[in-house]
Amino acid sequence: MKKEILAKEILKLNPTTSLTGTLMLKIRGIEIGREPKDIDILIFDYPDNIIFPKGYKVKKIGLASNRAGAKYLVNDIIVDVMSSTEKPEIHKGFKLGKIEGLLKAKRIYSTQNNEGAEKHKRDLVKLEKILKLEL
Repeated sequence: MKKEILAKEILKLNPTTSLTGTLMLKIRGIEIGREPKDIDILIFDYPDNIIFPKGYKVKKIGLASNRAGAKYLVNDIIVDVMSSTEKPEIHKGFKLGKIEGLLKAKRIYSTQNNEGAEKHKRDLVKLEKILKLEL
């Protein structure tokens, strides 16, 4: 719940942002068997222009997962801010990225040679199965 509150605050302060990743799926009611570890934000702007809510301790800790943005530690929550041209959808009061965009990103991440590739492969299998059931 703490992540959802912070995500909603970030989205409210930044009109060119939307939420993606596992937290976006959770808000849509799509469960893939794990809790979100971070907040993934898409920004239709230069990622360093992101505004964080007052009262939070913010530290830039590296590049975003897609290398087109930045990763921040906001209090004890990792926030991945990634540049994107994707138009958001509104769902339950949240500006959300599209599921197709997340699938495309996970396909790319699953082919990379890093520790997260296997997680993305597992997520893809689960997501594709869930989405087939919903059709």
